[in-house]
Amino acid sequence: MRIKLALTVSFTLLFSLFVKGEDSEAILSQIRDYQSKTEEIRKKITHEQQKATADSIAFSEYVTDYENRALSLQQERDSLNALVERLNERRGSLEAQSGVIQARSTNYRAQTRSLLHAIRDNCRQFHDSLQHLALFNMDRQLHALRFLEGELAAGTVDAVEGLERYWQIVGQIEQASQKIETWSGSSPHAAVSGEVTFLRLRFVWLAFINNDNSKGYLWDSSNDEWSMIENASDIVEIREASNLISGSAAPRLVKLPFSHTISATEKESD
Repeated sequence: MRIKLALTVSFTLLFSLFVKGEDSEAILSQIRDYQSKTEEIRKKITHEQQKATADSIAFSEYVTDYENRALSLQQERDSLNALVERLNERRGSLEAQSGVIQARSTNYRAQTRSLLHAIRDNCRQFHDSLQHLALFNMDRQLHALRFLEGELAAGTVDAVEGLERYWQIVGQIEQASQKIETWSGSSPHAAVSGEVTFLRLRFVWLAFINNDNSKGYLWDSSNDEWSMIENASDIVEIREASNLISGSAAPRLVKLPFSHTISATEKESD
C-alpha cells in the first residue's frame, strides 16, 4: 500500500511539471479525491476484517458452547437411559413380588372363607348340641351362638373377630359346666305359676321350687320332662342350697334329691 502511494506521489510531481497551472490544480484535486476514497475504502475493509474476525471468534465460541451443551445433553440422556433401565428392572421385580403377594392374598381369602364357613358350622352344630341346656340358664350363650352364626353368614364380621367371639362363648359355657348356680325366673311348668327359684349342679342336675316352698320339680334328662318332688324336706333342702350359693345363709351340709336323676346322670357319663 505504501508503494502504491509513493508511486502516486511521484507520478503527480512529474505530471505537474508538464501541465499548466490550472490543469495541475484540477488533477491534484482529483488525486486527493481518489486518495480520500481509497482511504475510506481501506477503513471499510479494515472494519469488515475486524468484524469478520469478531464474528469468527463469536462463532467459534458458539460452536464450543454448542459442543459442550451437546456433550452435556448426551451425558444426561445416557444417565436417563440408565435410570430407565434400572426402573424397568425394578418394575419387573415389583411385578414379580406383586404376583407373589396376589397369590398369597388369594390364598388368604380362600383360607378366610374356609375359616368363616368352619366357624359358622361349629356355631350351628354347637348350638344344636346344647339345645337341651337351655333350661340350665344357658339361653344367653345359645342366643349368642345363633346370632354369631347369622353375622358370619351375612359377612358383617371377619374371621378373626368371629373366631374370638366363638371361643369367648365356648369359654363361658365351659365355665358354666363347672359351676353350681342358682337364679330366679319364670316357672317352666304349667302346674306352678309366677316366679320360681332354680338350682343347678353343672349340667347334670336341675331343679326349681316355688316361693313358698310348697312345690318343686326336678328335670329328668332321660325323658326330657319335669318330675315332681314328692318329699317336702327335699324342697326345703333345695331352698337351703340356693340360699347357701347366693350367700344369704351360713354354710352347712345339705342333702339334695339326686335319686330322681340317677339315670340321667349315668346317661351323661356314658
